[in-house]
Amino acid sequence: MPIYQTNRWVCEVCGKGVSVTKVTSPYDDPVVVNPNGEKWDYVGEFPSEKLACPDCYATANN
Repeated sequence: MPIYQTNRWVCEVCGKGVSVTKVTSPYDDPVVVNPNGEKWDYVGEFPSEKLACPDCYATANN
């Protein structure tokens, strides 16, 4: 019987949400997979302040 791992990504800047589900086995370590291969990263004055989607990340780093 397969095991489904779901990761929910929510942009803390604009509120966009994306879910990624993958099939795994009970012997695999949990792996966080970026949604659709997109680059999600943190933005803000301090490291790890707010998780941002690719659009918000690009806007914050211009």
